[in-house]
Amino acid sequence: MKAYLYDFDKTICPGDCGSQFWLFCLKKRPWLIVFLPIQMIGGLCKVLKICEPLQRRCSIHSYVRGIDTESFVSEYCDKKIKTVFPYFHNRKRDLPTVVCSASPDFILKPICKKLEVEYLVCTEVDGKSGKILSKTCKGKEKVIRLNEKLEGFTYAEVYSDSEKHDLPILKLGEKAFLVTDGKVRELRL
Repeated sequence: MKAYLYDFDKTICPGDCGSQFWLFCLKKRPWLIVFLPIQMIGGLCKVLKICEPLQRRCSIHSYVRGIDTESFVSEYCDKKIKTVFPYFHNRKRDLPTVVCSASPDFILKPICKKLEVEYLVCTEVDGKSGKILSKTCKGKEKVIRLNEKLEGFTYAEVYSDSEKHDLPILKLGEKAFLVTDGKVRELRL
């Protein structure tokens, strides 16, 4: 099946939704700062590439243990939808839309549903515990996950905010586009 493929963060809307959701939650519940040491341990393990099981348990999303994830995500989703770049609202719809992102699924699923995105491939995170359930869906891992989840798909057009970080998926497209602050330009790869 042929489709259009999009990165999410800084491609469909400004900023990183994982970080923005954390700040959104922190503003509503400042005491969530108590999870910061756990998040830092997980982040340090990830940077140093050690102890992957600890990275997954002490993830940057550990703070979700202190919130009603569903209601917080719903409220955040309503705000995030308002920031979607106009080009995406006006996107071609003759083929299905696929979003592939490093951001967590518990945040992206409701946003993508409201944006009428047919397929979502992203990092799987338990929205109740914050435990990371899959490899982070970035770089070459995006191609691996797309091939696993959407076997046989080809991409007419691929959109990303970063040629450097998303070159593996940009190469999947018949055409590739770079998105900078909501402005789209074609890349020659």
